[in-house]
Amino acid sequence: MVILCNNGPTVLDGTTRIIIKPEDTPINETIGKIQARDDDGPQQLKFSIPAGHPTESIVRLDNVRGDSSTPEGRTVDIVLIKQLDRDYASSSKIKLIFVIEDDPEGDGNRITEEISLYVTDVNDENPKFVQNRYEHDVLESSPLDFSVTQVSASDPDQGVGGRVKYSMEPVGQAISDTYKNAFKIDPTTGDVRVNGTLDANVYNYYEYKLTATDGGDRTGYSVLLIKIQDVQDKPPYFTNLPYSKNILENATLGTSVLQVTALDGDKGDPNIVQYSFVSGDFKNFAIDSSTGWITVKSTLDRDGEDVRESGGVYVIYVKAKEIDDSQAENLITATTLVTITVEDVNDNGPIFNSPTYEAFILENMQDGVPITFNGPGSISVMNASDLDQGVNTQFSLTLEKDGKPYTDFTPIPNKVYVESSILIQVSNTSALDYEKVTELTFQIVARETGTVEKRSSSADITVKIRDMNDNTPIFSPSTVKDLTIRENATIGTVLTMLTASDADTGDFGSITFHIRGSNTVFQIDEQSGKITLVGPLDREKVDVYFLTAEARDGGGFTAFVNLVVKVLDINDEKPVFLREEYYVTVREDSLNFLRGDLVVEATDDDEPGSPNSDIMYQISTASYGLKDKFFVNESSGIVQMVEKIDFESLPAELDGRVTLVIEAYDLGDPRLSNTIDVIVEIEDVNDNAPVFNQTTYTAIITESAASGDQVIQVFATDGDRMEPNNQILYRIDSGAGDKFRIDFQTGEIIIEVGAKLDRETKYQYMLDVSATDRGATPLTGLCSVNITVTDVNDEAPVFDVSTVSASVSENAAIGTTVECVVATDPDTTYSLSYSLIHDVTTGYDENGRSVNVTVTGVQDYFDIDGSNGCITVKNQLDREIAETVVIRVKVTDDNALIIPGSENTQTAIAVITVTLSDYNDNPPKFLPDSSYSLRISEGLEEESEVLRFETLDKDKTSVITYEMYTDDDNNFMVTENTGILKLNKQLDREKTPTLTIKVVAKDNGNPQLSSIATVNIDVQDINDNAPVFGPYATSYSISEDSDIGDHVATILATDEDLNDFGNVVYYFDVSNDDGNLKINRTTGEITVAKTLDRETRSIYTLYVTATDNPNNPSKQRTNQTKAIAVQILDVNDNSPEFTNIDSDTRARVLKNAWDPNKEGFLVFTVNGEDKDINQNAELEYSLSADNSVKDLFVISTVQRTVGGVPKYDGEIRVASSLTDNVGELHVTVTIKDKGVPSMSSQTDLVIVVEDVNLNKPVFTKPVGPRASISTLEKRPVGTAIIQIETTDADHGRNAEIVYSLEPENDWEKFAIDSVTGELTNAEILDREVKDFYQIKIKAEDRGVPTPRHSTLSLKIVMLDVDDNPPEFQVDRFTPYKIRIEEERVLDQTTTSLDIAIDRDSGNNSIICYYIIGGDKEVTSHFSLDQNGNLTLTRSFDRENLTVPYINMIILASPSCYLNMDINQRPPVYPPTDYERNKTLLWVQVEITDINDNPPKFKQSVLTLGVTRDTGFGTSITNLQDLISDDDATMKVEFMAICTENHLQRTQTPCVKAQNPKDQPFLVFKNGTVATNTYFQANMYGYYLIQIQAKENVTGGEPFLANATLRISLINDDQRVKVVFRNTPDVVRDFQVAFTQKLQQTTGYRIVVDKIQTHENSAGFPEVNKTDMFIHGENMKTNETISATELLRVIDSYAEALLTLRYDYKVLEIVPTTVASQEQNLEDVFKMALILVTIFLTLLCVALCIIFYISIQQYKRKLKAATAMAYGSNSDLHKLELPGTNVHAYENTNPIYLEKVLLEEAGEQDDDDSLDNNAVDTNQQSQTSEQQMSMNFYTEDNNLNKVPESKLGNGDAMLNAAIQHHEELKQKQQENIHQNGLVENKKDNFAGLPTTEI
Repeated sequence: MVILCNNGPTVLDGTTRIIIKPEDTPINETIGKIQARDDDGPQQLKFSIPAGHPTESIVRLDNVRGDSSTPEGRTVDIVLIKQLDRDYASSSKIKLIFVIEDDPEGDGNRITEEISLYVTDVNDENPKFVQNRYEHDVLESSPLDFSVTQVSASDPDQGVGGRVKYSMEPVGQAISDTYKNAFKIDPTTGDVRVNGTLDANVYNYYEYKLTATDGGDRTGYSVLLIKIQDVQDKPPYFTNLPYSKNILENATLGTSVLQVTALDGDKGDPNIVQYSFVSGDFKNFAIDSSTGWITVKSTLDRDGEDVRESGGVYVIYVKAKEIDDSQAENLITATTLVTITVEDVNDNGPIFNSPTYEAFILENMQDGVPITFNGPGSISVMNASDLDQGVNTQFSLTLEKDGKPYTDFTPIPNKVYVESSILIQVSNTSALDYEKVTELTFQIVARETGTVEKRSSSADITVKIRDMNDNTPIFSPSTVKDLTIRENATIGTVLTMLTASDADTGDFGSITFHIRGSNTVFQIDEQSGKITLVGPLDREKVDVYFLTAEARDGGGFTAFVNLVVKVLDINDEKPVFLREEYYVTVREDSLNFLRGDLVVEATDDDEPGSPNSDIMYQISTASYGLKDKFFVNESSGIVQMVEKIDFESLPAELDGRVTLVIEAYDLGDPRLSNTIDVIVEIEDVNDNAPVFNQTTYTAIITESAASGDQVIQVFATDGDRMEPNNQILYRIDSGAGDKFRIDFQTGEIIIEVGAKLDRETKYQYMLDVSATDRGATPLTGLCSVNITVTDVNDEAPVFDVSTVSASVSENAAIGTTVECVVATDPDTTYSLSYSLIHDVTTGYDENGRSVNVTVTGVQDYFDIDGSNGCITVKNQLDREIAETVVIRVKVTDDNALIIPGSENTQTAIAVITVTLSDYNDNPPKFLPDSSYSLRISEGLEEESEVLRFETLDKDKTSVITYEMYTDDDNNFMVTENTGILKLNKQLDREKTPTLTIKVVAKDNGNPQLSSIATVNIDVQDINDNAPVFGPYATSYSISEDSDIGDHVATILATDEDLNDFGNVVYYFDVSNDDGNLKINRTTGEITVAKTLDRETRSIYTLYVTATDNPNNPSKQRTNQTKAIAVQILDVNDNSPEFTNIDSDTRARVLKNAWDPNKEGFLVFTVNGEDKDINQNAELEYSLSADNSVKDLFVISTVQRTVGGVPKYDGEIRVASSLTDNVGELHVTVTIKDKGVPSMSSQTDLVIVVEDVNLNKPVFTKPVGPRASISTLEKRPVGTAIIQIETTDADHGRNAEIVYSLEPENDWEKFAIDSVTGELTNAEILDREVKDFYQIKIKAEDRGVPTPRHSTLSLKIVMLDVDDNPPEFQVDRFTPYKIRIEEERVLDQTTTSLDIAIDRDSGNNSIICYYIIGGDKEVTSHFSLDQNGNLTLTRSFDRENLTVPYINMIILASPSCYLNMDINQRPPVYPPTDYERNKTLLWVQVEITDINDNPPKFKQSVLTLGVTRDTGFGTSITNLQDLISDDDATMKVEFMAICTENHLQRTQTPCVKAQNPKDQPFLVFKNGTVATNTYFQANMYGYYLIQIQAKENVTGGEPFLANATLRISLINDDQRVKVVFRNTPDVVRDFQVAFTQKLQQTTGYRIVVDKIQTHENSAGFPEVNKTDMFIHGENMKTNETISATELLRVIDSYAEALLTLRYDYKVLEIVPTTVASQEQNLEDVFKMALILVTIFLTLLCVALCIIFYISIQQYKRKLKAATAMAYGSNSDLHKLELPGTNVHAYENTNPIYLEKVLLEEAGEQDDDDSLDNNAVDTNQQSQTSEQQMSMNFYTEDNNLNKVPESKLGNGDAMLNAAIQHHEELKQKQQENIHQNGLVENKKDNFAGLPTTEI
């Protein structure tokens, strides 16, 4: 039998048996662990704390982990759950007991583990004083260092943290160091001692804040109060100083005014104090000797004269005396000053100094200008005042009319205090219109603003408006502005009658008339306004007159009206042709003229658009009766041919010219006409081609025929009549194959020298032979020559092309032909058959990979027709298997001669590469399949990528696009090209948890194929929904006596999210949370947590917050309620309390307070409160006392509301006479609330029944209370103005007067001697700044206790001194500008300069004006009267002035008797000291411009050069820079009249194109000239554009200016750049003068092409330099010279041009193309080495090529040399045109060579061109040809002079020209190249120019 034992658990070493932690260790911190193991189980170990053991309250066990049976065992953490405390614990060690069990449920083992927790101290406790407050008494006589007390504080911390030091400081901010240092404390012992002299009357107590600080800087506090005990040694003193009281003037007798209170200066045992008046204005008052109450004894009147003089202030001195005979008088008495101010009662209203006012003002005065009073009694100043005081004297001023507010004027000021003078200012200038109203009447109202009565008064104001010239004349609305007059009207004809009116009166309304723009044709009567004709009219010269009529009134105002006078036409002009005759050319085979349409054009100067100017055209006659051959459009003048004219049919005497006579006639009455000759030259046309006598020639020749043997002769004739059209040249066009040649004159065909016929090579020749005439457009006749050569069959077949590429669509139908291969056999008896070689067929897919052609069937894709070699589709093709198939075709000559026993070798093989083109037969396929499943978070943002579609399309170059197929809610979008599926908007799982969409993928094939993918989406939840509260109230209530746990409210919220995201927990925020309420975290129920007290807190405002996802605070959403109020309902749990009664409270009342006829005098108001509310706080008062007192007083409950809360006071009033009850009376006051049950309180109150200087100063000089004096302005500071004198009926101190200024109005401007009353000025006073000042002087006596005073309102009027010169208040840095129009005459312009002001008044402000200097024109053109009227005495012509303004200096002087010399001109404007000398006015009279000068071009011929590479639409110049106008403002519009072309030495007439876009240049209205064509490289010459500039004016006839703009076509290398040290604007100003001088010196026309800012070598602009680009032209030939030539000429005149260079600051004159700067030496060497290497390499290659070509050319030349077959020296010059059967043509037309060159360029099908051009002419490539052409002209560098080519381009003529040039150089002849032309020999080519290079 085996017994198993259960071993107990073993505690491992990992257990924390001793734990040491500071006392501030945080709760929930792991402080240790227990680790144990148990090898035999039976269960996992369990750790626990013994029930009831103190360990349970200190720690808990947490986080059990591990396996008990493993070596590491099982572990549990010890977690702190209670705050540790070392300071108040009895020991620093805590014993922790834990239990470890291996079978808690059974009889397992159980062990106990003890762990020691040691708590270490931290400095966490503040020192604490033994007492919170210390109080001690100390005699004021205590000596220094006297010990007052010893304070003590303790600190439970250990060590340094427990050691305490003491300090103290005064509570609050001490008033002095004496207070601060009166006591001191020992920092170690806490002993407090006296540290200074004590005085109970200065400080009767000291309060200090005690501080105890431990070693860790933690502090504790207490308060020390030291009371100072008094010692008797001080006189009485008054409290509550100063004594001052305001009382209404209607106060009744006995009214209590104020109470003075005096206390014994000694606080220990105070004596009784009695009161009495000593001195002052006390006759109206009484004082109670016991109580100190001052009462009214007699009636007061604030408006009485004596009261006004004293300012309403009574000054009284009161004495307090202690009842103590043992003390000296000075130790028992004290005196104080009492002031009683009698306040005004509003019993006076504001008044004006006159009931009516009269004033005047000029009409149209600006806002702010005051009216001028001039009414009856010479009242010039309006004044308003109010005799009351203070707020009762404040009144507002308003204007009214008919009882309504009137705002056209404004009173200044609009608010008045006491008294003020008043200005009436304009506030609506539009109301001052003399023409509408001449007089305004309204009222000014003064109305009190601060009173209840709102007393008021008013005065009438009548304002007379004086007229000004403010109306401009107005033309009658019926004025006809568009007038007409016939051009044959007689002198004196009345055009119209003008009328105008002016609303002004007198001279201002008198109107005179004037006109402008009449050009002496019309004049106007100044008085009547009648306009008559005074000059002849000619509509053809001026068809419209623009007149400006002016109506001017007597004040200089003018009105204008623009009259348009149209001159009516009569038919007095006959049509005039624009040209003298017309000359055109037409080919006989054409109906169209060679140079475009022929338009005859005539003009008629009669009125456009009328029958008089409408022109019709007709043909009058024609030569040889050919009138019917032509037609002229009767309206457009276009001449056309209606039938061709045969040149050969014309009579010889006409010489091919037909003359038409065309008539142009108008449609006027009478009809006028004119005729012109039109010469039509009929040009012969080469219209008959040579004709061979037979079209086909046949010849047979053996292949053994020898060179030179004749084969056949051809013959042709030409039907044309004239040479060279009927001269014939023969030529073999093709087919000769180097075997035959033809004689170009005879047509004989022979075998070519050296040619050998070979039948095996070619058995038949088909020659195309042409016969060409020599017409301008050569015509050719053709024939065929068939030459047959016999042969033997011995050749193998040959494919025409052995490698063929073909393509076929993969959907091609079976049988479709792919490609046909053709083989030929030179034999005559061949029989060819075709077959495919299948074994060698190969295939490749689209990636180039080889395909198994056998398995895939690719080798059977195609078949071939054996007879014709056509390959067809045999089976269905599939490009996706094989895109390229390479097949081989074999051709066999079945009739070949085969040697017996051998194979047929006459075969050939061709390789055909067939490319299968794609057909869209595969739709896109989604990868891996078309169904997708996604999980998408609903929090994914818009445009987030959720899926990338991948598709496969087997078709080639397929482009897949994607689009949404189905998506009902438009949640997604897919990118079209990339197939990225993105969110179009955020998903919402709560609305749609799953969804399905479809996406379609389409290819771009035809037809288009597509596939659809389905995407199933599961939307994943996120915490995107915050909790939502259900309905809840915002206010709850609960009684303050509710028990803990009572229900208050339940707030519930829900969350739509899932799981934890939807799990809601609650908490709340309570303002000033005191923990009295709590909320259940899970249910949201709010309950009472602590005892409530409504009086402590009556309402709780809380916000409930619902939070989801409680386990993850970082990803939570919350919601919060609105403010929820929990009202605490009141219960009556508080007794009422007295708030204004304590043991020291005394109620005081005069013994005479009882008046049986009035309500009892209010003695005291008892204030009480109850912390409860509503009924519980409603109070009732009652009064009880001894029988002798209880009937003297009565108390009543009075309810009032403060801040919306009811308050209950108890008013104690006198109930019966107190005469016999002087002294202290004691009563008991009871307060009782109305709560249930009711609660009450009582207190004792002491009622003291008390027993009760009179004259103020009176102003005698000046007499008050208001006075006015005057004094001169500008007197020195301190000058005496007046000696103020007063009297006071009192005596002694009460009669001593102290003077002062009240701080109001202008008091700071003055000073007053406080003793003597002398008033002086504190500043220098300036009447011009202010004309009067107001101050208030206060005279106050020294009465006790309160002084009395009076005030004097003094107005100080300033008398004027002539101390201000006149001033012009204008800007001192700019002139005062006025404008006068030029050509104005006397009396038309008068300007008032009366703008100076003189701040003085009266006669001191008179101003006279003088001109004291100015420009020389001032004396002759202006006059100035002393009133400042500046008048123009002579008219100005603005264009004759150096500057368009006249300066003058005006002096404003107070003297009107000065003689001024006005011929002095200041050296500078403004004059010296002008800024400070404001008597001067710098006037600048601007002479404004009228349009009286025409614009002028700077030159009649304007020149310009443009390069041929100038782009289309490029702006090349602006004509604004080339025109000027003497007038100030130039508004010019430009137009091109016509353009004349001088190109290639031909000239076209100056005809204006019907469409401006047809012109080579466009001229815009703003002067911009722009190109309107592309210039060809071979163009040269110039254009002449007739330019017209027309002024853009609104009235009168515009001026015109004409010029010719000459634009030359040049090259860049013909330009020269002139660099100036000047800006572009300056250079443009002198460009004409500069170019003219340079032109005079050089003899060439100098043309400025462009002016621009200089660009330096680094490419940066230099703004102070300018580049002018010029070119030179030969003035005789108009040809452009080269830059080299122009620079040469300029250099040759270098000395003569020195002055020119200096005058115009010319820096350099250089060509426009400058060689690049040399690189540094190292770069040059490197580049040179590279170039040398490249050059040597290229040279070797070139030498090899040249060597090879030379051999070939030599062979051909040697061969061709034997082909020379000419028999006479009259043939073509063989050195110039080497002879072949193409070029060896006598009298060859060079134009024909163009055709030859085209044929030689490859347009023939010859195998060889030897028969066409037997000698190689060193043909170059096109590029080489162009290069040679350019080099040919570099000798002259002048392409501008090359005429247009008539020969075309080609190497033949080029070589001939080069060869001819070389001969001329060798022979040293003078016949050299000129202007790019090559001269010809005088032979049968004479007169025919050569080709252009």
